[in-house]
Amino acid sequence: MPTNKNAMYRYLILNDCFRNKYRNFTIDILCKYVNEKLKENGLPTVSERQIKSDIAEMKINPKWNVKFDETLFDGKKKIYRYEDTDYSIENLSLNEQQKSLIKSILDLTEQISGIEQIDRISEFKVQLSQLISENYNQQNNPTVIFEKNNYVSGLNEWWEKCLNAIQNKCVLKIVYNEFCSKEKNNFIISPYCLKEYNNRWFLICLNHEDKTRLYNLPLDRVEQIYIENQEFIESTFDIKDYYSDVVGVTVYQDEKIEDIHFKVYGKTAHYVATKPIHESQIQHWENDVLDVHLKVKINYELEHTLLSFIPFIKIISPKSLVDKHIEILKTSLNFYK
Repeated sequence: MPTNKNAMYRYLILNDCFRNKYRNFTIDILCKYVNEKLKENGLPTVSERQIKSDIAEMKINPKWNVKFDETLFDGKKKIYRYEDTDYSIENLSLNEQQKSLIKSILDLTEQISGIEQIDRISEFKVQLSQLISENYNQQNNPTVIFEKNNYVSGLNEWWEKCLNAIQNKCVLKIVYNEFCSKEKNNFIISPYCLKEYNNRWFLICLNHEDKTRLYNLPLDRVEQIYIENQEFIESTFDIKDYYSDVVGVTVYQDEKIEDIHFKVYGKTAHYVATKPIHESQIQHWENDVLDVHLKVKINYELEHTLLSFIPFIKIISPKSLVDKHIEILKTSLNFYK
C-alpha cells in the first residue's frame, strides 16, 4: 500500500508509462524516466531496485491489482505495459459512502449560483451521475438552502475575473465608485483573496500606492477591471490573522483591541448565546440576562451588528462605544418627530 506522497507520486508516473502504447518502457528506461520526473519536482531519485519494488506493490495492491501484457519484449528485456492501456490506477471504483458524498455535493451546488466556476459544475452532472452509477435529478425540495442574494451587483461580472487574477498573480486596475461620491477612483492592486461577509463579496488586495495595509473592495462598487502589465506584489500579511480581531472586513490599523462589554435581554439573548458574534466571545448568564465580552477592534460592522439587537441590548463599555450608541439612537428618534 502507498505509505507516503513520494511513493504515490512514483506510482502515478509509472501508471502513465504503463498506459503508453507508443513507447517501450523496459526497466532501465523506466528507472531513467521516473528519476527525471522526480528531479523536475525536487524529489529524491530512486534505484532500479526501488522501481521493481514499486511495480510489485502495484501488482499486489488489492485496490489496483494491475495486469501487464506478458508477451512484450525488446530483445530479452521485458516491456512494461498494461494489458488494457485504458486502465489507470486513478480510475478507482467508488464505495457507497463516496457515492453519497458526490450526491450531496451535487445538491449543494444547486444552491450556489451566480458564480461561473460553480455554474460550470452543472455541465458535468451527467458524467458524475455515470460515476456514481445512477441518474441524478435535482430534487424539487433542496436538502440544503444557503442564504444568498442573486441580485447583488458585481457578483456575476467580477467574481471570476478576480479569482483568476488571484490564482495567476495578475495585477489589476480597478475602477471603483464609492457610495455618496460622483468621482470614480482608480486603484492599481495586487489581489490576494475574495472574502464574503453578510451576502457581499469583497476583494482583499494591496493598493500599490499604499502598501501599509490591505484594502477591501466590495465587488458591487466595482465598475471595471483591467489586467495591468506590472509586477505582482506578494503579500507580507497573514490574511487570516489580519482579520482575526474584527467583525466583518473593515480593519482600522490604528484601532486597538478593546474589551467590548454588553448585556442582552429576552429571546435575543439566546440568539447571541447560540450564534456568537466573534470567536473571542465570552459569556455567562445572570438570571435571564446574557453578559457578553468580546475582544475586538471597533469597526462599522461591529457597531451595525450590536445595533441590530436593539431594543434588547445595553452596551456597558467602552465609553466611546456607549456614547456613539446613544447618539445613533437619538438620531434615529429624530426621524419619528
